[in-house]
Amino acid sequence: MNDHELVKRAVELDDQKAFSELMNRYQESIRIFILRIVQNMEDADDLTNLTFERAFKSLPNYRPDFAFPTWLYTVAKNAAIDFSRKKRLPVQSMQGSTADQPEGREMPIPDQAPNPEQYLIQNQTHARIRALVADLKPDFKQTIELHYFEGLSVEEISIRLNKPVGTVKANLHRARSLLAQKFSGRRP
Repeated sequence: MNDHELVKRAVELDDQKAFSELMNRYQESIRIFILRIVQNMEDADDLTNLTFERAFKSLPNYRPDFAFPTWLYTVAKNAAIDFSRKKRLPVQSMQGSTADQPEGREMPIPDQAPNPEQYLIQNQTHARIRALVADLKPDFKQTIELHYFEGLSVEEISIRLNKPVGTVKANLHRARSLLAQKFSGRRP
């Protein structure tokens, strides 16, 4: 069943299984998308759940003129932006005094950017993942790149590669398993 049919079933028939199928299709890619924005796995997990809660509540407002994944990514982006805005530190005047700081003393401003060590670790991890992906069989490599690096859904990959959805799902599953094994140092 395609996304449009699943959305229709979820809205018109209040079919929880249809929405669960949509969630299964997009949960991992939404989590990765949000992780790129918030840079924290726990927050990304929470925001992924929030995204699907909001999507479920807003499903009657979904218009089929837009691809479902595009609409869902917009919901995810808005959830991440809302979260980022709430997480910001309160703004204080740099001049004047506060109860904690007498007049004329500098107030430290915490730096939210990753420190050089964290930045290096992130870059090394990304480079390692890219290298592991590059070593995959061509079908697996192409599927992973389209799904995670270009953000395409399984259905969109199926159309682009002219392969059945089941084959794309199987390749994606096998590729993830191989990457997890290689990344952890286990033999595939």
